[in-house]
Amino acid sequence: MSREGNFRAAAIVLFVAITFLKIGAWTVLQSRGKVHPFVGSNAASLYIPIARRLLTEHRFNGPDSRPDSKVPPAYPLFLAGAMAVSQSSFLALITPLQMLMDLVTAFVLFWMAVRIGLPRTGILAGCVWLLFPPALVISTWITAETLFTTAFTLGLALFAVSFENSSLTLSLTGGLLMGLATLLRGTPLFLPLALLPVSLRFHAAGRWAVFTAAMAVLIVPWSIRNMVVLDDFIPVATGSGSVLLQGADERFFTGDGKAALYPSTFQAAAEAGVRKPDTDRESKLDQWMGQVGVWVQLKRLKERPFSLVSFFAHKLVRVWYGTESGAFRQQAILGFCALLVVPVALLQLWRWRIPHGGMIYVLFSVVAYLVLMHVATLPEARYAFPLFPVLILCACHFYRPALDRAAFPNKKGLPT
Repeated sequence: MSREGNFRAAAIVLFVAITFLKIGAWTVLQSRGKVHPFVGSNAASLYIPIARRLLTEHRFNGPDSRPDSKVPPAYPLFLAGAMAVSQSSFLALITPLQMLMDLVTAFVLFWMAVRIGLPRTGILAGCVWLLFPPALVISTWITAETLFTTAFTLGLALFAVSFENSSLTLSLTGGLLMGLATLLRGTPLFLPLALLPVSLRFHAAGRWAVFTAAMAVLIVPWSIRNMVVLDDFIPVATGSGSVLLQGADERFFTGDGKAALYPSTFQAAAEAGVRKPDTDRESKLDQWMGQVGVWVQLKRLKERPFSLVSFFAHKLVRVWYGTESGAFRQQAILGFCALLVVPVALLQLWRWRIPHGGMIYVLFSVVAYLVLMHVATLPEARYAFPLFPVLILCACHFYRPALDRAAFPNKKGLPT
């Protein structure tokens, strides 16, 4: 077997072994009542009821259930599939399935590393991803993050690697997967705009057009459906206005802060002329919340202009550790994990820009897009979570020389 074949076999054995150990441990603990999937407020009030409606009424929502437009369609459809297998115990299926999605993400990282000639880094990155504490925890939640991260990472990897070999096929497949990711969480909707400058810089306008068109193939039918069924222009889901409002003031960052301060904020905004519209259209209500958020920030600019510097600096850091609950322990763990990965990953990306040009600038563009989007709106770690597979790949290569010296102190010239 060739050296590349040996690396591939090692990756398969290690990744599959870790994944099935995780699934086995979770299944045993769950059967004994020690652990259970986390069902948050979004899952209880939106994801699960929509999934049940898909099975019983064969529809996502309608004029009688407009608030469900806050949710993109793909994850409720995933839950409905699990319900179709077992109505009574479908929750028990979700975590193992999501752990399998993490396995797919690990293989994507290995594939990316092989394409740039670093299979050992790929093996290390895949193993680290499968054991990365935030990924382990979030795979046990009833939330779209794990599936979204897999689709997002694979779509990004295919488009980025297309800059290495000018492949339209990779761009097409990457666009379809990014379209699927957008139907899981609407964040990548405007990603093509962030990728256009680097595509023009590296003479890849054709690949960018194919990628963008492939995304549209999956997204546009859902947008048309919303116009026809709801008489409302909702490209994927509503919610951008609400996160803009929640990110407009540090006191709103947590759920408790929203509950305590939103009523007085809405009243003050209405007195200033930003009134809630008399409509049941979710897009208009979400637009109003965004306008309230802009009003809050303009008020800050007028009354405390110099506070904007520290405010946005806080948001830039908080995007790597912040949570809705604001619990210190959770945020400390997330912050520690991010500190180990993010700074060295960005440094390694910068080092790779010369030998891997366009591919690396694609990755830089995507990191900047997601981070700046959530610095402008709501800084929470779960929004930056989809960046961590690629960042872990970069960080693993940065740490590899030290790890090699520790593991093989008397050997030199280890293969890549």
